[in-house]
Amino acid sequence: MRALLRRFAVAAAAVLLANPAWAAHPFLTEDPGTQGKGHAELELGFAVDQDDPPFSGRGMLFSPQVSYGLAETVDIIVQGFWQSQSPANAPTVRGIANSLVDVKW
Repeated sequence: MRALLRRFAVAAAAVLLANPAWAAHPFLTEDPGTQGKGHAELELGFAVDQDDPPFSGRGMLFSPQVSYGLAETVDIIVQGFWQSQSPANAPTVRGIANSLVDVKW
């Protein structure tokens, strides 16, 4: 019984001491809000595409993005891309694609 109470106390303390976090489904377009000074957001985008014959091939794109609040109304955004393409009757090509740095206010 003591072990159960100890586990409950540790879990309650962890919940009470945790920093608040907000999660939301990303918009289809750029979110008009900013993170706020000192806050950050990580988005992990992933897409896969496969064509039907006669153009059989497959593509994959992984695009992580980090937004960081430089001020209450100014964010810096860094996004990179990892791409893989497997065209029909050709070797697979993999590597880093274009990356971007953006400022939002």
